Amino acid sequence: MYQYDYANLIDFDFATFQLVNRSVVDSQGFEVQLSGVNGSLFRWQLSAWQNENEVDGVDNVLLHRPEHAAAAWFYWTPNIDWELMFSAKYEGSRPSSSIPGGDESLPSYARFDVAVSRSLGKDMQLQLAVDNLFDEDYEVVAGFPSAGLQARVGLRKRF
Repeated sequence: MYQYDYANLIDFDFATFQLVNRSVVDSQGFEVQLSGVNGSLFRWQLSAWQNENEVDGVDNVLLHRPEHAAAAWFYWTPNIDWELMFSAKYEGSRPSSSIPGGDESLPSYARFDVAVSRSLGKDMQLQLAVDNLFDEDYEVVAGFPSAGLQARVGLRKRF
């Protein structure tokens, strides 16, 4: 559990298109994380949180901050060279704003990703990933739609 009290927090007001001073911001909530292993092949991690913000006596008016969210990661490592990762993320509805659209509430969404990686020796790793596996249509910030289904290839070198 946590509780933070801020005085004189700087925020952006889209209605006036300028920085504003929020005299009192109270933020409280909790976060829970669980992780574990199942033998040498499987690892997992679960995370969930709930947050409430009160700004100058008004509930949940800080932009782009959902009241609740959750995520899960699952890893399968069949041998020392290969790893498969699956992740799921849920983010609840949240207030947002944009210049042409004004204030709005963005709906909740769920996103799923998958990645496979292969070791290419002691210090290199090749990764293939698919982000937003089910091509979920969502916005994290008003006016900026998600990129949709994406494939990535990466090469990591450790020094």
